[in-house]
Amino acid sequence: MNHTKKIFIALFFAAVIFFVLIFSESKNVKSDNNYLSFYDDHSYREGELLVMLKPGVQPEDFIKGYTDINLRVKREVFLDYNIWLFEYEPQRSAPVDALLSVMGSRDVAIAQFNHEVELRETIPNDSRFNEMWALKNTGQTGGTPGADVKATFAWDVTTGGLTSTGDTIVVAMVDGGCLLTHPDLVDNIWRNWGEVPGNGIDDEGNGYVDDVNGWNAYNNSGNVPSNSHGTHVAGTVGAIGNNNTGVTGVSWNVKVMNIAGSSGDESTVVTAYAYALKQRKIYNQTNGSQGAFVVATSSSFGVNYGNPANYPIWCAFYDSLGVNGILSAGATMNINANVDITGDIPTACPSDFMISVTNTTNTDVKNSGAAYGPTTIDLGAPGTSILSTESNGSYSLKTGTSMATPHVAGAIGLLYSAASPLYMNLAKTQPDSAGRLFKHLLLSTVDTLASLQGLLVSEGRLNLEKFINSVRTTYVPVLHPFALQSPAPGVTITSFPQSTTPVTISWDTSATGATYKWIFGMPLPSRLMELSAGTNSLTLTLGYIDEVLAGFGVQPGQSVSGQWDVWAYRMLPQNDSLKSSNGPRSITLERGIPQLSAFNLNSPPNNTTITTSVFNNSQVNFNW
Repeated sequence: MNHTKKIFIALFFAAVIFFVLIFSESKNVKSDNNYLSFYDDHSYREGELLVMLKPGVQPEDFIKGYTDINLRVKREVFLDYNIWLFEYEPQRSAPVDALLSVMGSRDVAIAQFNHEVELRETIPNDSRFNEMWALKNTGQTGGTPGADVKATFAWDVTTGGLTSTGDTIVVAMVDGGCLLTHPDLVDNIWRNWGEVPGNGIDDEGNGYVDDVNGWNAYNNSGNVPSNSHGTHVAGTVGAIGNNNTGVTGVSWNVKVMNIAGSSGDESTVVTAYAYALKQRKIYNQTNGSQGAFVVATSSSFGVNYGNPANYPIWCAFYDSLGVNGILSAGATMNINANVDITGDIPTACPSDFMISVTNTTNTDVKNSGAAYGPTTIDLGAPGTSILSTESNGSYSLKTGTSMATPHVAGAIGLLYSAASPLYMNLAKTQPDSAGRLFKHLLLSTVDTLASLQGLLVSEGRLNLEKFINSVRTTYVPVLHPFALQSPAPGVTITSFPQSTTPVTISWDTSATGATYKWIFGMPLPSRLMELSAGTNSLTLTLGYIDEVLAGFGVQPGQSVSGQWDVWAYRMLPQNDSLKSSNGPRSITLERGIPQLSAFNLNSPPNNTTITTSVFNNSQVNFNW
């Protein structure tokens, strides 16, 4: 017997002894207790009693003494301790009288009411919350009950607003603008209180004049325009919760910083992001006396099929934001395409601080009009028929990855309000490490779904409850040296189109809770593959490798040689990362040429005559 088993058995017997002691001592309960609590107790099921009979007492014999209230066995609860659920006729006895009568029996060790137990979730009183399937899906829109982000359970922990260290949490929305006076948003709109409105002066010296309500990157002014799309996104992030009005955001009390600058040209986008970055940098430099504690950006725009190599400043800006503690949630394309192959800006940008999001439906499948990518698109979030605030002061339904992304940005804002002081200390002292850690927690706490396997990095949909609870613990994994296992050095892997043959790359486990990054470098700097893994292996098909090589311009029959290695990440203050002890290893990836073999024509048969007609829509199938 090994040491672990000994400990387990010792703990098991200790638990059993403790359990038995509890019930043994409980047998001393007498009828002269203070019964006032019984009359004050109303959270039980009337007509039911939970009873532990003394050893050897049979329930069938016991109920014979209570025919006056028609006491009968409803079901066995735990036979080992002789615990039973009994029921009686409420019309024949008041609840407390029935309980006291049973408690007085010498055959009874313990008797009590059978209390109602509720799931610990917080339901807001917003008038249209019952329409918000993304936050609580009861099947109200024809979807699958439970296919939601589990928001009501997360709200039982926190509803957002402040960190454990007293920081006001801000999520920056880079969009087309927002109706700042919407009644369901107005109290959650971020204001720059250090700025005097309309005086034409940069009062607090942050480089922006009259930026009371945010910034307009289109014309470099503090005049944030109203916009339908932006107002809708803002409501998903942070519409006021539990105010008897309309809808609620993912975070009830977060402050939404509005930055207009989601279209036009790339320079406008960078200008917009720069405003959020500047506010967080000032906050960090002044220990919170100025600026804003921006923890996330929400962006629902981009360039379809964009190649990150052509957008170096835009992509690098996510690193700049991340180093200062800002994670960026980005919406992928509203096109059913594989971003791994086609590219996209910004969701293919290779930044540790970019969180790429696709659109899921009320049945927990990817929306058929949304992009995916097993190595580029991180997770799914509800984005189909989402109810939120509208620029005319009311509410509307919208669909798209634009609606999915603010759920993730709002989740990051909510996370900071649940984070323990340990995590907040990390966020203050090493904001980049905190950002990496929180992204890892986000992806490792999703609800993994069969419908998303092979489509997304996490293969899952946002789970707000698990994400929030992940920062309430203080476990810190310690990285240990680890080695690469397979494939062996110098191996050549030959890929073929559409091949489902798997290739597994493996290495030792460095630490429980660590995450890993597999890196393959080829001769050209632009030819770099980075794949994240939550465990100590990575399995790819030869068909997938073939697609990637084709994307790099490798022709059938050609090969590329390079080296691969693995890094383990803990993303906490000490030992943030650790490289394998025996890497890198050389490897050659070759695109194979499929071997052709003889084949036959099947149909239509030889000498067939096909007669066409303008009114005939019948199909003719040719196959071989």
